Amino acid sequence: MNKFRLYSKGIFLIWGLFIIASYPAFAKEQQVEKYPPVTKEEHHLVTKQDKCFNNFNINSIDFSDPKVIQISPLLIEYFQCRATVKDSINECNKLKGNPEFFDICRGNFNAYQALFGRIVRDGRVTPGMFSLWEGGGPENAFESFVEAFLKEDISSCENVPIEERNECSAVISGNDSLCKSDACASKAAYVKAIRSGNINDCSKIKNNSIKSMCRGYISRDEKICEEGRGFGDFKHRYCK
Repeated sequence: MNKFRLYSKGIFLIWGLFIIASYPAFAKEQQVEKYPPVTKEEHHLVTKQDKCFNNFNINSIDFSDPKVIQISPLLIEYFQCRATVKDSINECNKLKGNPEFFDICRGNFNAYQALFGRIVRDGRVTPGMFSLWEGGGPENAFESFVEAFLKEDISSCENVPIEERNECSAVISGNDSLCKSDACASKAAYVKAIRSGNINDCSKIKNNSIKSMCRGYISRDEKICEEGRGFGDFKHRYCK
């Protein structure tokens, strides 16, 4: 009798283990069967999107295509960054189909890279800089500003109109706490970051376009320009 009980328990134990072992596979099969089969059209679309993503090359895109023009504003930060990496305002030309963003790209390049970026990089006044100086005034005044900027000498700001002294001191010193406007704060933070060469300092810039320029300037790497959200959104919509 005891042998029979032991034999019965053994049978039930083996059967129970079989059910437990086979259940996950069975459940998985049931779950898959709930999804409708993929049609040929859907498969073709998925394959096409995958190919577009995998082979995406921003340099092969036709920016005169009306469909591309509609979504090209997503790339304002990307091209601001790339213009700084290459030190070329011509990178903004990809945005010509959207005049507003084209002008923003060129304006920011001239105000930051073509002026402060080149002063920090070259350590001197270069041809063409004077025409980009927003402060105005005679050329010798601009040269004095550059000299003070390179020496980080804010005492020279005593010679500018009183309403401009705070911004002058902020930009020369890289101290954005002296600013009374967002534009001033962006310039001061940008100057501080490119002087330090520490890419983490770029995060203090609130304007995303200027922040992307700062990261491009310090890294000198086009790939870092692709990290902005706009680039990913453009790629997604282009390949959709």
